[in-house]
Amino acid sequence: MYRKSRHRIRLLYLGTSLAILFAACGGESSATLPSVLLPADTARSPDDYSVAIADEPPPESEPGFDIIGPVWDIRGPGPPDGELLTIELPAPGDLPPDVDPTELKIASFHPAFGDGTAFWVIADDVEHDQQRAVLSTQTGGVGLFAVAVPNGYWTTTLSRDGNYRIHYVSDPASDRAAEPEYVALLRDELEDARRWMVDYGYREPKDTFGGPQPVYLVPLIGGPGLTEPSNLGSVMKLDNQLHRTPGAVPGAVTHELFHLSQRRARFDPQREGTWIREATAEYVAVQRLGISGARPHIDTSCGNYARSVLDTRGINEYQNWTFVAFLEHLHAGFVRRFFESAGGLGDGVGTLLELAGSPLNEVMAQYAGSYRLLQDYFSGGGISCPALQSVDVESLDGRAYHMPPLAGLVVLADMGTPRRVKLAIGSSGGAEVILWGFFGGVREQLQPTDTGTPGRLVYDLDCAATRTDTANPLVRIALLPGTGEEAAEVELSVEVGEAC
Repeated sequence: MYRKSRHRIRLLYLGTSLAILFAACGGESSATLPSVLLPADTARSPDDYSVAIADEPPPESEPGFDIIGPVWDIRGPGPPDGELLTIELPAPGDLPPDVDPTELKIASFHPAFGDGTAFWVIADDVEHDQQRAVLSTQTGGVGLFAVAVPNGYWTTTLSRDGNYRIHYVSDPASDRAAEPEYVALLRDELEDARRWMVDYGYREPKDTFGGPQPVYLVPLIGGPGLTEPSNLGSVMKLDNQLHRTPGAVPGAVTHELFHLSQRRARFDPQREGTWIREATAEYVAVQRLGISGARPHIDTSCGNYARSVLDTRGINEYQNWTFVAFLEHLHAGFVRRFFESAGGLGDGVGTLLELAGSPLNEVMAQYAGSYRLLQDYFSGGGISCPALQSVDVESLDGRAYHMPPLAGLVVLADMGTPRRVKLAIGSSGGAEVILWGFFGGVREQLQPTDTGTPGRLVYDLDCAATRTDTANPLVRIALLPGTGEEAAEVELSVEVGEAC
């Protein structure tokens, strides 16, 4: 709960130095209250903004600084895309005896976004007006702000060209310490990956509050990196032990930086698809480094990739970079056009289908037919984690498989020796599913023999159906989404007869 008090905010016009005028409040001067400076000619109104003091401020979740004074809740509309607000906070009157006023910073609280966690971030670019006792920084949004002072927990350094500030623990006795050689590697790798993305036509990989993009080296579980976004910007985190597999660093850096590029394109994974976010970030890592260069990163993250097409949790995002690669092969520049088209429009799936130029089931069938041939599109060999991407048809045991929108193949089953197969498919919510058969190099949609029960299809493939009398027997089957616009729960069960 927040206690609110409303104050007026004036526009800052170009070439004119104007203080923000607040209504008098308890006899205090305007310098004792926060203010917002708006760009000139903005459509925003001063009355659109309010200032409150948080009665129960959120705790710090990142070490490295101490908040001094109140946490201010500044509310109102964000600036137009590409513009920034200037936040002014009063410097506390009573500083700790060991704090120099020039050390003061501004911290912002970033509430949880999607599957991320809430966090505080310090702005690096802070101006000190000693005469007015005011600190100011620029921001792309409003929220919770406070004056803070660094406490020496983090050692920081800028990347080679100054676009990223790396925060790391330098004390070798700490389990969070990062090796100096790792930090030196990142100083160059961050800039090299950024330059490649910009040159290739992707958005600037930067989504920050008040200065260079923050990058934290911290212990991570389950992957080499992550990006935590909020309406005020994003924090990029890399595993502080990733240097132990240095070949994985470029891929992890590229993947996470592309998440920042997605944010700059105003891509919303909750609205437009988490799997698209992850699959495209993985593909861009391969695109930049080549399959052999990205291989160590893929191997490092195989815990994610091993969540295969048969994963009942439906977490198939990472491995589907191969589907993105397939689309890029069909339509050069597909990924870049997708984010330029999808960002902010509210329908990533619809945009993907429009750019693909074909019904989804047709695109997916083409993908299924060439799935094992994708290495032909790259130099350097294989394209998947060292885990089975197909299963024997007998392993389809009636479990419920979650099929997210556009998540790729639910099952790609090898027939081996042609034999009679009876496959039953049940789906929820009226979702359309299509069974495709692959007869050597020929793809054919299989027709159900029983559709009497709503939501249930039965395919009874006898020896004639498996084409044993031709040179192209049925060797694989694949269950694909028919529309892909809705998630579905699919149950698969199979009866396998004798070989033909």
